[in-house]
Amino acid sequence: MSRLLLFFGGELRIGDEFTATYIGGQNRPIIVDYDISLTMLKDRVMSALRINRTTNTVSLTCRLRSNGGNCATHVTDDEVCEFMLLEARNDPVIVYVETEQINFGDVAGPSTGVQTHIMPIIKQQLDMKPKEVIARIESKFEMKISYMKAWDARRKAIESIFGSYEESYRSLIRFMEAIRLTQPGTVSNIEMVGGSRFKALFWAFGPSISGWQHCRPVLSLDGTFLLGKYRGTLLVAVGIDANGGLFPLAFAVVESESNESWVWFLKNLHDLVEVVKLRQNLCIISDKHPGLVRGCREIFPNAVHRHCLRHLRENYKKFLRRKAIPDVEGLCINMYLAGTTDDIVNFTRMMNHIKNVKQEAYDWLIERDVSKWSLLFDNGFRYGIMTTNASECFNGVIKRARGLPIQGLVMSIYYNLVSLFVRRSTDVEKWLMSGESEFAPRTMATLNRTEREARRCPQPLTINRGEFEVVDSSCRPNRVEIQSLQNSTCTCKRPQLYHVPCVHVIAVAGYRRWNHNQFVSQYFTLNSYRETYSGLFHVMPPKEVWPNFSDAQGIIPLLAPAFRRRAGRPRTNRFRNTMDEANSTSNKRCGHCKQNGHNRSTCPNNPGSSRYRR
Repeated sequence: MSRLLLFFGGELRIGDEFTATYIGGQNRPIIVDYDISLTMLKDRVMSALRINRTTNTVSLTCRLRSNGGNCATHVTDDEVCEFMLLEARNDPVIVYVETEQINFGDVAGPSTGVQTHIMPIIKQQLDMKPKEVIARIESKFEMKISYMKAWDARRKAIESIFGSYEESYRSLIRFMEAIRLTQPGTVSNIEMVGGSRFKALFWAFGPSISGWQHCRPVLSLDGTFLLGKYRGTLLVAVGIDANGGLFPLAFAVVESESNESWVWFLKNLHDLVEVVKLRQNLCIISDKHPGLVRGCREIFPNAVHRHCLRHLRENYKKFLRRKAIPDVEGLCINMYLAGTTDDIVNFTRMMNHIKNVKQEAYDWLIERDVSKWSLLFDNGFRYGIMTTNASECFNGVIKRARGLPIQGLVMSIYYNLVSLFVRRSTDVEKWLMSGESEFAPRTMATLNRTEREARRCPQPLTINRGEFEVVDSSCRPNRVEIQSLQNSTCTCKRPQLYHVPCVHVIAVAGYRRWNHNQFVSQYFTLNSYRETYSGLFHVMPPKEVWPNFSDAQGIIPLLAPAFRRRAGRPRTNRFRNTMDEANSTSNKRCGHCKQNGHNRSTCPNNPGSSRYRR
């Protein structure tokens, strides 16, 4: 008699042989007579199809007939469906499929079927989570699978694309050579130990290299740990585009964030990415890692190295606690305000407050070279960028891809960049077609706000042909110098620090009937934004057409690195430090004792506070 089976995964077709259990309990080889998708089955016998979500079972009463092995109402289905109704016969007579309970947990069995279904999705979404696999299977097939089955299916899908972790390293040189050939301008370098064992990888995509020339001459450097089978760290160099968006430039996979690794990364950035080496007034922003300090000093002697203010505040907080200096939170707030202010009066007030609390706390900041952490004394190299948030944000974007094999990590970054270039190049074309502005939206918003403020300023006083005096809402006179139609300075320092005209320059421009847009840096224009994302990525070729192994060309199989991770599930979140502490308590100021870090109700010096009532 005929037998109804629900097979999950694979593509069984007419003539294929498989083993099934008949009602009598015997296992026999049978031949697939025809196949039909579950969707088609629902269309024909919807009233007879009952799904029990609680027990994950389905009851089918199928009344499709088969004469001589041919379905009387056979309809072809061009769409491949992982759920198939397979009808097999053992008598050339009209047969019926009997009602039967089928348990998905038993029939679905191995994760191979799930892998088959998610394979096309994984290729475009390499960071797909097991929970997303479960949700997709449940949504499409009204079936729940276990977390481990989803995890295993995802692992198999990734390995089928990139091979195992070991295979991903083995063919890495072929893979990077294929990228170099298909993405013009791409540079890479693989460092090995012992002749064939992987140690480190550096790479930068061609479109990113050509696009960064039109970004501000600022690079944010940072690193993040990887989560795969082998221990490692991803180092990144990120720029800032005309609209203030992050622009990933270069990457490296190294064993750890050590002095040697950072020097190696900076050397490759200097030697392989020529636009970085030749860039004038280059500013590198990072934490005070010894390897970065040494590398910037030795490899980029003409560049300006600035420190991330958030990392410096973390070090400052540790110093204050170690020295048992009181009011740590208040001192850190004043330190951060001193670093971010562009007003000399505010800077002096904040630093004097720190000095009055503790001379040692003041001296620690002065010893760190104020020009390296203070915006006011930066001379405009930072373009107003005070932290390494850009590189840290990109690390967050690829967080879910950090557990992939190394080729999967590179491809995940590739797909992120492709999406970024397509989305932003589309945006800039819309902005240019609208003709509303010649500057990126964020810059235009700043200019509009400054223009409104400039209208409230009194008429500027002309001192000489290129020098003017402007009084703003603070009632302080500011001296504006117009050295040329593209260059202006002001004693408030904002045009020099941000490379955008301040309220005083705009007031003078309005008084002299000049176009103040000429004083805006070219790195904020829509033309620069368009050129930044004008580079083209190309489709990656399949593995079959990658360059073959060749000792003569240096394309050799690599061994996996020696730094294998310990057994067990890796930690996905970084260890919390003082930068992660909530800022809500830091902004509190007590109305009783006037100290920062608490309020009146929790004040330790107030007998009426809740702390005393406990």
